Amino acid sequence: MELRDGSFFEHHFTLRPPHEIVQSEGYRSKDWKYIRYTELDPVVEQLFDLSNDPLEEHDLAGNPEYRSTLDKYRSRWVECRKSLQ
Repeated sequence: MELRDGSFFEHHFTLRPPHEIVQSEGYRSKDWKYIRYTELDPVVEQLFDLSNDPLEEHDLAGNPEYRSTLDKYRSRWVECRKSLQ
């Protein structure tokens, strides 16, 4: 039996201050979390290495060393999103 390696998530409600949360979607595995803020233009993405940064304090999306990981999780997000349309 093959277990899934992660899951798609979405937050489509906009909360305003003082508890502001921007609409987002993403993909999370055991060790990584990719977030895409769907309301923002230009697009804002975040990538967190959960095994080394469980509190999500260090966004790696802009770090060239993690470009292939960012691409991998962005692709998984795209695949999941397409399957839901």
